[in-house]
Amino acid sequence: LTPLDEHCDCKVCTTYTKSYIRHLFKGDEHLGPRLVSYHNLYFLKQLMHDIREAIKEDRLLDFKEEFFRRYYKKD
Repeated sequence: LTPLDEHCDCKVCTTYTKSYIRHLFKGDEHLGPRLVSYHNLYFLKQLMHDIREAIKEDRLLDFKEEFFRRYYKKD
């Protein structure tokens, strides 16, 4: 019962759970792929915005390390 991405504030992540989206995919509903596509586009748009801001603030390497720490953390 968690969002697709805990760090994302897109409409999909704030409204739907992973289990509901999985239910849509398993039921071959068209809404499942649409929601995931919306989330993916939002994520990429936000990522590019954050990268541009990091470049402007001369902290791109710090941003890169933070990004990898957040999304590729070892459990």
